[in-house]
Parts: sequence; structure tokens; C-alpha cells
Amino acid sequence: MRRLWIAAIVLAATAFFVYRPALNRVFLMDQIWYFAELNGSTSLADGLRLYDYAATRQHWKGDDALFRPALFVWLALGNTLFSYHHVAWNVANLALHVLVALALFRLLIAIRPSAAALPVAVLFTVLKPPLELVVWNHLGGYLLACLFLVLGLTAFVRLTTSDGPPANRTVAAFAGSFTIAAFCHEGMVPIALVAAVTTWWMFRRRGVRVNAAQVAALFAPVLLFAVGYGFHVERVARLTYVDRPDAQSLFQSSNVLGVFSRSIDVIGGWIREVALPTVVTFVPIVFERLIKRTAGSWSSKLQIGNALLVTGLIATMVRGFARTEMRRVAPLVVLIVAGLLAYTGIICLGRAQREVLEITYYLYPFSLLVVILAYSLVDTTRLQTSARVAATVILAAFILLHGSQTLKTTREMGRVNQDASAFLQRVSAFVDAHKSEPDFTFAILQHPKGMDPEVALKVGYPDEPGGIQTKFLTEILFARYYRPEHPKYVF
Repeated sequence: MRRLWIAAIVLAATAFFVYRPALNRVFLMDQIWYFAELNGSTSLADGLRLYDYAATRQHWKGDDALFRPALFVWLALGNTLFSYHHVAWNVANLALHVLVALALFRLLIAIRPSAAALPVAVLFTVLKPPLELVVWNHLGGYLLACLFLVLGLTAFVRLTTSDGPPANRTVAAFAGSFTIAAFCHEGMVPIALVAAVTTWWMFRRRGVRVNAAQVAALFAPVLLFAVGYGFHVERVARLTYVDRPDAQSLFQSSNVLGVFSRSIDVIGGWIREVALPTVVTFVPIVFERLIKRTAGSWSSKLQIGNALLVTGLIATMVRGFARTEMRRVAPLVVLIVAGLLAYTGIICLGRAQREVLEITYYLYPFSLLVVILAYSLVDTTRLQTSARVAATVILAAFILLHGSQTLKTTREMGRVNQDASAFLQRVSAFVDAHKSEPDFTFAILQHPKGMDPEVALKVGYPDEPGGIQTKFLTEILFARYYRPEHPKYVF
């Protein structure tokens, strides 16, 4: 327990130091449209009514195939607790990120007790490529999916490495964790299925006796999701519609047949970004997602140093690989590889390849799985003292490299969002001070450019006829009190 508390403190302090500059990031895109659906309501009941968001949303409909009820339960809770306070939303996301890292540390210890477990968890905490997910307030459900995925994997490791009969509480942790993960993000469903099949197969191979209830619990996450998804299909109008630049529908033959090749290309690109963070540059724009640019240059000393670090890391991993250890972790390795392919395949099925590579937050679950896979394959206790010292130095350097790159990006994000964040915080403080008045209303006569943008809202699907209505961001965030005509106060 003491080791867990030390890990929690280290991970929380590291995450706060690296991400604190970007905690002022304002609302953008999907989160603003979500607020528009609620029309200023902070009622938990109103938020929970949007649990099947693809079926119930009115503005910018699309992605009808998505069914993420647990994600929208989180958003409903956040809307009730934090409402229009964007910094509070970001702090909550950062807390979830720390919990994912702490759960990762516990998983790594379950895989193989090692002094490297905490540094590896710290490395994940500061990875540069997936950083946007941590400070994108709409996507806390992705972080929840990863949190419960790691908890499910921890139960999986305990079930597949124990020779005795499975403990009911471990089976329950497996079922509960994978169920919540699946209802947060559909990419977790195939991972839950492979985990259930692998666990059941391992029980049979080892002659471990399990009862029918335990077997049912293993497959419960997939079955429950299938039942929920069946109801979802009945509620949506255009299941295969996706708003994407290449105009392909979800199950169009050319789209489906190209998924595997696109997935391999994307995996290659993502591995390059995780291994070589110095070739990736993020350009923050207020009220927009990060723009990602990749450019390698042999004239850059930083990039050459990054390449040398990766070379040393690969050499260390090769020396730490052991066939005997591989037999023990083989079920987890198979599951992680299957999970990487399934997750990337699902993303590539719904998005064009260029779009997948441009969107930064897709990398978060991928990076998590890659870190787990690498740790599973490498046993640093096999290394000689000199090699172990070298591995420690390389890992520390990799942490500093990613951490410094992430910190540089979050500082720029904080700078870019500073004026808009300060304006929205002033409006929020004004509303908080007066909202208890029974007749409180207000309006903003002059909306500052770049701080209170106009937001385009379209009812229905993007390809349907009909006009687009525009509202200022403050009209959406404070819709409960905003009255452009005859307001009590003018801000």
C-alpha cells in the first residue's frame, strides 16, 4: 500500500507539473455542441437523457454507429458539477489521466514486479503524442475507457497466471471493468471478447474448474454491449452514415476492404510518433483542436539524439527479452496485439486515413497498449548490472525528452488560450455572483473578437438541406440566463 501511495504522489505531481499550463484551455467543437443540446440546463436528469447521444442529438447529427452511454453519463455528471467552468472540466480530466497512470502502475506490478514499473508509468504520464486527450474536456469518457481497460487487464493477468481456481472477486473485477470500458468506447469491445476467450481457453488448458456463472461473467461485457447496441440500432436513423471528407459510408466495400492496410499504415505512423516525439509539432489554435505537423531532419541535433535514444532502447529491449518469460506473459501479449489491431481497425473504419493521422487524441489508447506490450516483453531483471544502469539512463532520458516536449506544447496552449480563458472566467464569475437573483438575465452587447466566437449550429445531418444558425459561445454556455432583448444586466 505504501508503494502505491508513493506512486500516486509521483504520478500526480508529474502530471500536474507538465499539464498545468494548459488547464486554461477553453471549450471547443464537440463540447460546445453538447452544451447547445442542453440549452443551458445543468440538471443531471437532462444530461442523462443524452446517454445515447447519436440517437438523441439535434445538432450536427452523424456517427450514428457510435454507442457510448458511459461516456455521456460522465459528461452529464460533469455538466452538473462544473457547468460552464472550463478549468474545472480540465482539472477533472487531468485527475482521470493520473488515475489511468496509477492503474497502469498496478498492472505493470501484476505483470512483473520491477523497479522499472514506476518510471514506465511516469513515461506514459508525460508522453507527447497523445497529450491533447488529457486537456480536451469533451473526451473524459476516453480516459474512463482506458482506466477501466487497465483495471480489466489487471484482472485478466491475475486470472491467466494463477494455477488455482479463479476468485469470484477477480472475475467480477474482470466483468465489471470491461463492461464499463466497452460502454465508454466501442474499441474496447473486441478487446473484452478476446480477453474472455483467452481466459476461458487458459482455464481449460490448465484444467482449472470454473462454474457456469464465472464463464457467463467473462462474456458478460460483450453480451451486455450487444444487447444495448441492439436497442441503439433501433433508435438511429442512418446507422452507416459518417461525415467524412472521402464521403464513404461505414460499410461500403471499398472502405471495409481497405481497413487492414490503412490500419497497418496508421500503426506505423503512430509508433514513429511515440518513438520520435521530436519530429512531431503541435500548433494550438484557440477554440480549435491541435494541428499536428511531422517533419524529420538529420540536421536537427535534438532529433539525432532522439534517434540514438530509440536505438539504445531497442537494444535494451532485445537483451531483456526471454523466451521462458514469454511463455508466462503470452496470453497478455496476444491480447494486446489483438487489441492494437482491433482499436486501430475500428478507428480506420469510421475515418479516412489522413484524418486518423491528423487527430491526436486517437493515440492515447494506442500509446497505453504499446507501453503495456513493451513492458510485458522486456524483463530488466535479466540484464547485467552495466546494462541495467544503461537501461535506467535511457529510460530517464526518454522521460525527460517526452516531458520537456509535452511541457513546451502545454505552455504554448496556455499562452494561446490565455485571453479567451480570462474572458470566459470573468463572465462565469459575473453569472455566479448574480444567478441566485430570481429575475437574473444578462447580455453581452459587444462580443470580443477571438474570445467569444460565433458557433455554427445545424439541426440534422450535415448533408441534409437546411440553414445553419449561429450563436455566440456565451449564448450557448449561459443559455439559461442569456437574453439578448431586455436583459437585467449588460456585461
